[in-house]
Amino acid sequence: MEEKMPSPPSGDGKEDSQADASAISIATTSAALVLRSGTYLVQLPKDQIYRIPPPENAVIADSLRNHSFKRRKSCRFVLQWIIICVILVGVILTACSVVFSATLKPKNPTFRIEHFHLKNSSSSSSHHLGSMVEYDISMRSENPNVVWGVDYQDGGSALLSYHKKEIARGKPLAFSQGSKNTVTFRLVLDGSLRSAEHSLTSNAILKLSLTLPGRLKFVLLKAWSMNMSISCNLKVNSLAKGAKMLSQACQVVV
Repeated sequence: MEEKMPSPPSGDGKEDSQADASAISIATTSAALVLRSGTYLVQLPKDQIYRIPPPENAVIADSLRNHSFKRRKSCRFVLQWIIICVILVGVILTACSVVFSATLKPKNPTFRIEHFHLKNSSSSSSHHLGSMVEYDISMRSENPNVVWGVDYQDGGSALLSYHKKEIARGKPLAFSQGSKNTVTFRLVLDGSLRSAEHSLTSNAILKLSLTLPGRLKFVLLKAWSMNMSISCNLKVNSLAKGAKMLSQACQVVV
């Protein structure tokens, strides 16, 4: 029997090389497509791949952490000083306002009636009921201001009334009053018994209305002007000769 020898492979290896070239072309095209899509392949040597951060990274992290801590501490220190300065300024301003209110802000003087006298009065005769009488009133003024004095000027008025009816009138004289000073001044009011004959009862309550124009002063400097109104209620035992004042109370409005 004859043995059949296998036939030699067809071709001379060109088909294999064409297949390899075709595979390389496909791989190149695929790589180009991958690069075009924004995906990159990075190859690193094995000796540069770490499973844990290198020691120098820890040093850098500590340095950054310490710098951040020092910065926060410095900001906190500056903020504390700003708060302390604001508190100190507030305390100083409050103290200045208190000192200003206590010393520089003007306070109203106080007034009171010291004495009340009725002169040239007559008792029972109808001949004397039309005679003129003089109400002599002594008043005391106290200035509580530490800095301000008061110059009381001419042009004021004084009115004595009973049950809203005028019984006497006069003009106060000008006088000057220094700071923390007490001054006693006199008022002379002219009236008639005829206008007051209905009030010759005991324990009569009279009203004294006083207007005093004045100007505040500080040493030799004069400040603003003011118009002071004083209203006093006084109780007397009678409107006859020797009348005595039983009580008094005065209020001041500027």
